[in-house]
Amino acid sequence: MHSFGPIGFNNHVSVDEVEIIFAADAEKLRRFLKKMGVEKNTDMFCDATDGKPVKSCILLKSGRIIASALGSDTLAKRFNNQNKEIEINE
Repeated sequence: MHSFGPIGFNNHVSVDEVEIIFAADAEKLRRFLKKMGVEKNTDMFCDATDGKPVKSCILLKSGRIIASALGSDTLAKRFNNQNKEIEINE
């Protein structure tokens, strides 16, 4: 069973697929995408900011990168709370 964590603006990601969450702004995201060889207009990148400034990036195990307008601490707390709810329900 997949557990989905909220990443802002009614977007969710499979918590099991998250490799790392890191703080980022637009410039850091641009450098990271260049280093990873990922173009913004490909299926390897998802912009989940709803037009807001980038505050964090989520790297998935598949290599896909998601930009979020939520901070990395906020996302980590949401994902941890999501895991606790699953443990209680199991």
